[in-house]
Amino acid sequence: MAAGVRTLEVFRYDNRNRLRAKTIADPTWAAVLNHFQSVRGRPHRPAGAILYSEGGSRLMIDGSDGLHFTLYELPDGSRFQPLDRTQPDEEVLIVCGGVETPLPRSCVLDEPALLCVVRQFWNGNVYTSSGWEPL
Repeated sequence: MAAGVRTLEVFRYDNRNRLRAKTIADPTWAAVLNHFQSVRGRPHRPAGAILYSEGGSRLMIDGSDGLHFTLYELPDGSRFQPLDRTQPDEEVLIVCGGVETPLPRSCVLDEPALLCVVRQFWNGNVYTSSGWEPL
């Protein structure tokens, strides 16, 4: 465990399309990476993951096909989503919570960008002054 990440909660749908959650207390960085590697190309899509810090912030992640919607929430309830204005002004269709969801491409991260944000959260240094939009 680093930078006070206390819990990783992962959600998946089982063979009967029932939502299942698994909680990993005091996860290692390897456990976090293993989660993202284990959901690639699976026939049953993941239904997201949440990382919780000891300070009360959390990073919520969902998506499909290498594109992920991410929401960063501070202990005071302030929420931020990534915003990449270099992306085309178009909508993409990803699966969030088991439902195909159209989202602006500028608010969706590809896997390398997602892992960068997860690493920032892991290290306790997500700075919302640049690259994030308050909700």
